[in-house]
Formats: sequence, structure tokens, C-alpha cells
Amino acid sequence: MNRKNQTLPMARKGDLVVTNLQDEVVLYDPQRKKAFCLNHTAALVWKYSDGETTVGKIAELLQKELKTPVEESVVWYALRELEKDGLLAESALLPVQVAGLTRRDLIKTLGKGAAVAVPLIILMAVPSAAQAKSFTGCVIHSTPILTVEGLTISARDVVVGQMLLGANTREGRAVPARVRAIGNYHAETLYSLIAESGETLQCSPSHPVLSPDGSDQGKFAESFKVGDSLFVFDQETRRVAASRLASVEQIRIAQPVIWFAMDSAEHNFISGGIVSHNRDKNFPEPEFLPPDFPDQE
Repeated sequence: MNRKNQTLPMARKGDLVVTNLQDEVVLYDPQRKKAFCLNHTAALVWKYSDGETTVGKIAELLQKELKTPVEESVVWYALRELEKDGLLAESALLPVQVAGLTRRDLIKTLGKGAAVAVPLIILMAVPSAAQAKSFTGCVIHSTPILTVEGLTISARDVVVGQMLLGANTREGRAVPARVRAIGNYHAETLYSLIAESGETLQCSPSHPVLSPDGSDQGKFAESFKVGDSLFVFDQETRRVAASRLASVEQIRIAQPVIWFAMDSAEHNFISGGIVSHNRDKNFPEPEFLPPDFPDQE
């Protein structure tokens, strides 16, 4: 490896599965079975590290896109974190002053006004097939979720304590449900369920969807077939009704998913217009889940 290559950083790209989430990027390494969530700044450094762009030029590109001053130390810090997580194709020749730099040190150096530019990379949990079966309420982050106010928000924007809509399927009406806990993990396979009435849900194989033919706990998404019945929610009438499945598709793509634990008698919520069961309030959270986006050193 020559010095030129070391000062023209090159990221791993061809052998990773990339998922774009608004201002974040999730990189899944199939060989190591690891998934990493990169915040906007870290994702941009990874994107611009093509083996032809200097660190100084990357800093200029970040400054233009983030609309805030960006020093080269921010880029070097991101490269160090990317290299540490095995996301660079070649090692970067780090300046001595960056080698021991912590995220807190970088924030102090740049000042609070530039803290938005500090890169952050989070290792996400990738459960085994057996562990994944213990999860319920696992939908992709962009899934539309209904609140009690009648608003539609993305699953990623739901917060603990928020009041969502659940459903009393016996009486066909909506009921309030408070979010008790939220967690993330990474699914290697998704299922897409599309009802005849148009509602669409993308979720993990073990996501329990309520069905008139099943129990109050629902049945796993991977168990559904075209023509099976499930419950959907009509926002205009605010009523729950049974609908048939028009399409079921297994999607082989790595994707982060999110689960909710609800405090309600029904233990369900409405995601993508489809009624799903969720974590029972007495069901323990898996121990292998990492904390959500910690302020790492």
C-alpha cells in the first residue's frame, strides 16, 4: 500500500448492502453479519471516500452539503471510525493529533454550533434466526403509523409515551394505545403484505399481524398467503374491517426494523393501515439489543 492511497481514502462499497434512511445510511456486512447505522456526516464521508478525493476536498463537499463550517479533523475522525468498524477498503494514514481524538473532544474543538457535523456510527444488533423469532412489532422505519390525533407519522419518529391508535377487532373500532418502549434491530429478510383494499405493510418474518382466522396474538407475517384475511383500518370511517390479502412477497434485503411495546388492553397498533400485534407489556425485551444511538466517546 502506498502513501498516495492512504491519503486518498477509499470506502468499502461493492460488498456491502446499503439502505438509505432520510439523513442516515445503514451498511450491512453479510460476511461478518454486522450492521452499522451512519449519521448524515459519517454517511457523506463514506460516500465521498472513492479513492480519488482528498480529505480536504471531502471537507469542502461536507461544508457545502451540511451548510456549516467543516474542518478536516471531522473527516479524519469519521475515517478513523469507519476504519475501526471495517468499512474502509484500505487503511487511512491518520494524523497523530486525530489518533486519540474522542467525539467529545471534537465537539469541544468545533464548538456547539458545529456539533451537527460530528460523525456517529452505531453498531446495530443482528439477531440469529432463533432470536429473531422472539421479536414482535418489527416494522421498517418508514412505516406509516397512526396517532390518536389522526396524524400519520413514520415509525422512526414515534417516541415513548406517545398515544397511537390500536384496534378493538371484536367491535371493529379504534382504541388508544400508549407506547411503553421502543427498540431496533436488523432483519436480513422482510415480508411485504398488501391488502385488497390497498394497505401495505413491510415487516420482519416474525411480525404478528391480526387475522379473523387467528388468535388475539396474531400470526407471523411469513405464515400469510394470498387470500388470507387480516384487519385493516379505514381512516375516513375510523373503523376496523376484515380484508383479503392481494399480495405477499418475501424481500431478500437487509433492513433495520423497529418494535413497539404498548400499554393497552388490546396490545396492538395500526401500521401501514394494517392491524399488528406488538410486544406484550409483560414480555421482556431481548438483552442483546443495543441502546438507541448513545453518545459514544
